[in-house]
Amino acid sequence: MKLSVSGLLALSVASASAFAPSSSSQPSTFIGGTFSSLSQHGVASSRQGIVMMAGVPVVDEWRISRRGEILGVVTNHPTLPDGDLITTSPLRDPSASGDNKLVTTKSGSKYKLGTSDATMKQMEKDRKAAEVAAKKAEAAAKKE
Repeated sequence: MKLSVSGLLALSVASASAFAPSSSSQPSTFIGGTFSSLSQHGVASSRQGIVMMAGVPVVDEWRISRRGEILGVVTNHPTLPDGDLITTSPLRDPSASGDNKLVTTKSGSKYKLGTSDATMKQMEKDRKAAEVAAKKAEAAAKKE
């Protein structure tokens, strides 16, 4: 897929604006030298649509702090390298968080939550239990 300079510029502006709150109700982007509403061009009709197009940062091995912040390992962030540990600003609704959920901070930033720290720990516990069970089954089979 080949993008024109104006197409790349439009994507860059849409990507950058996806991580900050908007003062207008219509998302806009730079197309052909002017700022235009994306919905006028049939690209997206909601802020959520822009965020999904731009690729929101993903936070894995996350947990929620007592203050409602997300702490975890980020990928796909516009300014941070993949693998950085981050602490977000507090979430608008911490109770809406969960694995593979899109969350919004009080400052307006959006993040996709990947696998939580608790889920990762449970998966590791389950993996170890499966290894032990397999070894026991193997030992029992050898005795027979």
